[in-house]
Amino acid sequence: MKAIIRVLYLFLSISFFFRNLHAEDSKITIGNTTEYFESRYSKSNDKIKNNLFASYQYKNSETFWEKRRDRYLGSFYFKNDLFYFSVGHRYKPIQGFYVLKDADFYSAFQNPYHGIIPQPLVRSLWTGFYFKKWAGGIFFGKGLSEKKPGFYISSPKDTFGVAYSPESKVGFLNINLKKTKTKKWSNTFRYSLQTQIFGTKENNYGYSNLNLSKTDKGLDFVLSVQKENNGNLFINPDRITDDTQAILKYGKISRYHFDRLEYFENKKEENVEKIFGGNVAFLQGKWGAICLGGRGYYNLNKNDDSLNVSAKALSVSYEYKFLSTQFLLRYEKRSNRDELGEMKFSIRPDKDWKFEVSSLFQSEKNRFRSPYEQWSLGDIKTMVFTDRIGIIKWKISGPFLVFNISGSRKKEGKGDLYFANIQFKMDF
Repeated sequence: MKAIIRVLYLFLSISFFFRNLHAEDSKITIGNTTEYFESRYSKSNDKIKNNLFASYQYKNSETFWEKRRDRYLGSFYFKNDLFYFSVGHRYKPIQGFYVLKDADFYSAFQNPYHGIIPQPLVRSLWTGFYFKKWAGGIFFGKGLSEKKPGFYISSPKDTFGVAYSPESKVGFLNINLKKTKTKKWSNTFRYSLQTQIFGTKENNYGYSNLNLSKTDKGLDFVLSVQKENNGNLFINPDRITDDTQAILKYGKISRYHFDRLEYFENKKEENVEKIFGGNVAFLQGKWGAICLGGRGYYNLNKNDDSLNVSAKALSVSYEYKFLSTQFLLRYEKRSNRDELGEMKFSIRPDKDWKFEVSSLFQSEKNRFRSPYEQWSLGDIKTMVFTDRIGIIKWKISGPFLVFNISGSRKKEGKGDLYFANIQFKMDF
């Protein structure tokens, strides 16, 4: 299969590129991804990863060339109203991050208004048909369906997608219902549901996020569930948590952002961490709000009640929110003398650009771990529990540049970790 894919890609990409090089309805994109990771245990050859790429798009086809570290790779796709075909390491006809992803690389450019750079994949071939905007067909993919084809189905507007490989018995589900109005209940009611699940029936991972809001009342409800599996959920090598098989739940009910109830749960084997919390504004104005909060921390062991511990916490915070601009400065003191400090800030100086910074600092003697937002994308909030005594992250994102940098420190002098990722692209 590998040799056939290479020959097909080479023939198709050369033919389309030279025939349509100067066409008016064509586009050339060039770009690069550079990642840097530094820790006490990182090997010198694992510290830097580069991915230089270029693509040529003409009407219904696109060719992609890239150097992924020391590998030279190519990809090609063609589609029209009836037919889809792709081959190589970049294209697939269904949405979703986890299907055949390259575990060492990712694309941060997923903006439908300014162009999408497809997620880096392992070697694959997809082909299928469209019928009334539904899509379906078969695929081959490295490590998933190499000898027998898998199949896929995708709905109009990519709101639903499923793929399954009978060879490896691995399946994938994607649901993407972004904030949607519904006149049946109320014109001010919004809902969104985003879910991705990948793996076998016995061994799978992924996330699901539900968001409901009533805009005229300022009410917002969030429910998130995620399941980790040996680090596959996050592609960032600086994983803020060491939980490799955890199931985490997060729920929030809020009114005008400042008044809210929250619940966190982290379940791993026989151990369960739970946090119940509330926050209320007692001084509020256009400048923001001064808030008081309380939390209950519980560490539970299913097999040994003597290991169960709990603590209460009080916090004071300054918070501000207006449209997409948010700021949080929070200090928490627990009944067992644990201490926690948080700072978050995000702003859009322009509709196409966003700047974010997030930090957490806690005492090295803390007995209870603290929740921290590992990453976010729109309505998707992915939380983890961490005992890092210090974490700070910066992110700048725009139509042609995405820049991430983070640093964290482990407890008991076990080392610092630094991670940076910069991606850029240019269209011609």
